[in-house]
Amino acid sequence: MTTALSVEKSQGAVLQNATIPASAISVAPAPVNAGVMTIAITNYWTAPLSVSYFQNSGSPSAVGAPQPAPLGTSTQVVFPTNWAGRIVIGKTTDADGSKIEGSTTVWNDLDVSYVDGFSVPIVCSNATAPVTGCNINLWEVSGSCNNTVGEDAVCLNPMQGVPDGPADPWFLPCQGVAYTFPNDNVANDGNTGTPNVSCCVGTEEMGCGAPAMQGKGNDQASKRAVQAPEKPLTVVEEAIEHDEGGPGLPHARSHHEHRHLKKHVAKARSHGRAL
Repeated sequence: MTTALSVEKSQGAVLQNATIPASAISVAPAPVNAGVMTIAITNYWTAPLSVSYFQNSGSPSAVGAPQPAPLGTSTQVVFPTNWAGRIVIGKTTDADGSKIEGSTTVWNDLDVSYVDGFSVPIVCSNATAPVTGCNINLWEVSGSCNNTVGEDAVCLNPMQGVPDGPADPWFLPCQGVAYTFPNDNVANDGNTGTPNVSCCVGTEEMGCGAPAMQGKGNDQASKRAVQAPEKPLTVVEEAIEHDEGGPGLPHARSHHEHRHLKKHVAKARSHGRAL
C-alpha cells in the first residue's frame, strides 16, 4: 500500500509537516545489469529516523532523485551506472550521521561509514552474508559522547580529519568493520559481487546480523589490499593522482573511496577539528 510521508523541508531538524508520496523514496527493483545497484534498507530502530541522499559532484542522483524523508520499515532505492555518493540515516537530517557509502563507477562498491559521526548502527549485506557495517549501538556500549549534535542525534567523530587513525575510543568497537577514520579501509567491502544489496538499521538483538570481521579491528587483511607502488605516495597524493588520471593505483580503489579521504579531511578543516 502506498502512503504519504510527512517531511519538514528545513535541514537539520526532525522531519515533519510537509507531505511527499512514498514513491519518491521507494522505487522498482533495478534490472540485473553490471553497474546498476539496488539498496534495500530494513529499519528495526525503535525511534523515528530520517534518510537523506547525496551524490558526489558530477555523479547522477539515485533513480527518481529521492529527497530527505522519514525512514520507514522498508525502503528500496536504485542507483544508476556512474553513481557515487552516500545515504545518511539518523534521528535528524544532520549530514554527520551514520552513512551507507557506495559507487557504481568501476564495480558495485559499498561501505558503512562513521567517519563524520555516529547516529545509528547500520550493516549491509551482499547476496550471501553481511559484509560491511557494525551492528553495535555505540550510544549504549561507549557511554557519554563528548561532542554531540542535538539530543544524542549524532556523536561527532574527532578522527574525521586524521587519515590513518587510529579509531577514537568511543568508535573503537566498530573499527575495521565500519569506517571509523578516513583510511579504515578494511571496512570497505569492495566489489559487492551483486546488483542487489540489503542494509539493516539496528542491533543484533533487533535482527541485524554482523559481518564476520566485526570485533577484529584492523588485525585482518583488507579486501582492498594491493601491491604498493615503487615509490610510495602519501595517502592524499595517491588519491589525488589517481583521481586526476595519473599513475597511482588504477582500479585499486573505487572513485568514492578516494573522495572518502579528501572529503573528510576537507570537512574536518572547515569544522576546525584536529588533523
